[in-house]
Amino acid sequence: MPKVLRNETEGVPDAGRYNAGQKLLFYVLILLMIGLLATGVVIWREYFSHLFGIDMVRLGALLHAVFAFILICSIIIHVYAGIW
Repeated sequence: MPKVLRNETEGVPDAGRYNAGQKLLFYVLILLMIGLLATGVVIWREYFSHLFGIDMVRLGALLHAVFAFILICSIIIHVYAGIW
């Protein structure tokens, strides 16, 4: 990390097509979208909520909001890093 911050390329392994930040963001976004899909099914009242108890639906709604918040923050950070 110190060599990368000093813009030295000697001794730094090749990152490949995407750097570590891009790879991390990809996996974080995929996990968050899977979480949103799973919690969305739990809280979808018309079709699936009767299969779960009220406590599970409430927990699903809370987790859905948390996943959405983290996803939005990740996208904002991604745009900021792209401009920077």
